[in-house]
Amino acid sequence: MGLYDRDYYRERFKEQPKKNQRCFRDKKSFRLKHILYSLTILGLLWYGIRNHLYSNIPLLINTPKPIPGGVILPRDDRGHYRGIAYINGVPMQFMIDTGASRIAIPKIKAIQAGLSKGKPIISHTAGGTVLDYQTRLKEIRIGNAVLYNIPAIINDHIDEVLVGMNFVKNFTMIQNGDTLTLKYPGYNGEIPISTVTTSPKAQRSLRRTIDSPATATGRKINDNRAALAISQKYSQSKHPSVRVIKKSICSVHEGIKRCITAYSDH
Repeated sequence: MGLYDRDYYRERFKEQPKKNQRCFRDKKSFRLKHILYSLTILGLLWYGIRNHLYSNIPLLINTPKPIPGGVILPRDDRGHYRGIAYINGVPMQFMIDTGASRIAIPKIKAIQAGLSKGKPIISHTAGGTVLDYQTRLKEIRIGNAVLYNIPAIINDHIDEVLVGMNFVKNFTMIQNGDTLTLKYPGYNGEIPISTVTTSPKAQRSLRRTIDSPATATGRKINDNRAALAISQKYSQSKHPSVRVIKKSICSVHEGIKRCITAYSDH
């Protein structure tokens, strides 16, 4: 072997480890990419299958537990407080949504409850901007938590009632473990007059009727006289034409249901 051949093989021998190292690095990088790619595919498949199966499982709606002056709501499997509410006497599935400012009702449920669409408004939600319609509920009842004449919105893009802060703020909220308790502040056996969300004038009239001596002593109020007195009072004001509405407010205390009949102009 000549000197030239010896130098040639020597240089070739020096380059061989570098090629092997490059090949090893390339194989290692390929294996890592292959593993990451496989894990990504498996993760996406698991996420899709889980969501598909999860969406097909019927949601178990726990029944709210009525208590004097309020209600106890159990948490469901998804971490939300759901149940059945009665809006204008119509049962509807609801979810407590403290991120919503108003009660939102699906369009089909609004039709069932006889709610009319009012002024259109733009609402900004997590899913984007949507067009809603203002409405007003005569009554919403969750257990013994009741509000009257409360504003709400009709939404075409939801499938259950979202109970927002204009309902929740009227109650004391107590979260204990997997339950949420809503109760009238300072409940003493009667529904507070503030839950009847009417005008201040109507609330004053309603309060005077409820606090009258005949009501306080438990004697029956003469309905015709009460209606006539309120009608005459408003006929002497700046608005002579007032429609008097009869209201019955009921509460449950120690298993005894008590109802108070009153009148207002709203």
